[in-house]
Amino acid sequence: MATYQLMCWQDIPAVVEASDAGKVHKVPLSPRFQELIDLMAMKQGMAGTDAYLDQWKKRA
Repeated sequence: MATYQLMCWQDIPAVVEASDAGKVHKVPLSPRFQELIDLMAMKQGMAGTDAYLDQWKKRA
């Protein structure tokens, strides 16, 4: 049975990750999601910092 997770920056989804039988497939969402993540990170002063990286989480 396949499992799915979303990779999110804060609450903004960026990548769908599916795994089944030991194989993992990652599919990025539309570029507009990454553009929004970049915009929000800049507004929060996190672009290019460890704080930015710490905001990435996987959600079931």
